[in-house]
Amino acid sequence: MNDTSYRWALLDDLMYQIPGKDNYHGAIYTNSMGQNITNIRKKTQPYEPLNAARYHRWYRIEEKDAMGTKFVHRGFSDSNLFVAETTNPKISGLSMTNCKRHVNHHTHHAWQECKTFTERVTYAVPLEIIYMTPLLAWNPYNITYAGQNSHDVLSGPNGNRNGQTTVDKAFNGTYRKAYYRTPAEFYQTSGSVDRDQADTAKGVAGVLDQQGVVRKCAASGTRIIQPDIEGVGKIRIRYPIMPFHAEGENTRKELEALKDMVMQMTKYSSLYETSPTNVELAKQAILDKEVTLKIRPTTHDPPGLHGHDITLHQSDIEDMQHGHIVRGLLTSIDNGHQHSVDVALNGTTYRMLSCDGMRHCWDGHPTALILET
Repeated sequence: MNDTSYRWALLDDLMYQIPGKDNYHGAIYTNSMGQNITNIRKKTQPYEPLNAARYHRWYRIEEKDAMGTKFVHRGFSDSNLFVAETTNPKISGLSMTNCKRHVNHHTHHAWQECKTFTERVTYAVPLEIIYMTPLLAWNPYNITYAGQNSHDVLSGPNGNRNGQTTVDKAFNGTYRKAYYRTPAEFYQTSGSVDRDQADTAKGVAGVLDQQGVVRKCAASGTRIIQPDIEGVGKIRIRYPIMPFHAEGENTRKELEALKDMVMQMTKYSSLYETSPTNVELAKQAILDKEVTLKIRPTTHDPPGLHGHDITLHQSDIEDMQHGHIVRGLLTSIDNGHQHSVDVALNGTTYRMLSCDGMRHCWDGHPTALILET
């Protein structure tokens, strides 16, 4: 691979900070078949040696190879593959013997010199950049951390503790899966924020400190977007890498356009040179139209202010208009959870008849639903 338009960027700087199996003290200034290798991020001489014990994907050699280039890529066809060498004997190695023929021009004596090179490597494919914050270690209330042990944290005198703000229901400290130590007042919005499905924490939870006082705390784990901090605002600390590897390329744009045409044939039927039969059928499939019912927000704390959406087909609406109950509809994931609901039409109002097998949702959502138009 010889991509001259892109070789070293921010991602390479970040990955070069990460060691392989020799850990941070590892220093492997190796060579390639007898040629010294250098780091390509410095474009002018003197070049800096490459510490091959750190993850990298490019290196420079002294003499041009058989392809006429001095720049060598570690991966054959994967531009996102990073490699780190190691001396750890637990990593299986690959060996190659390279022989060179030498001739003494005065005596015409010829001989062959062979050297065997062995390398052990580990591989890394970065998926996401996560910027760490002091909130992981900040513990102003001196709340006890139980590690993996959930029993002491979740067990209470009146059944399991669930993070409510009462002495008998507040978490008794924190553990790995309920890591609430940041004072709720630290955020302007009391810990609530626009959520992704990867964000699973409650907005605010009650936690007992070592004196048994209930403290309102927000989650201290790694979020995608931090809630609004006064004087700072919202900060994004997690960034995906893989979906962006072809961002902006014409082939990527054409692929996305083709996906839209295939998945939404009715909408883009005018773009087809020859209209497929199923496009004509799709124009008449009004019953497949999706509609949205909105579950009214709840103010119970925990889990905090939030609502849910229910996506269903027009055919489900028509079933309800004929007096039927549509069962087992899954809501959207909001505030780290979702519900399974049964819905019916009562006059002109859509209502939840059941929520997670109960008459009412555990977090207090009203039963009346709103049809989004």
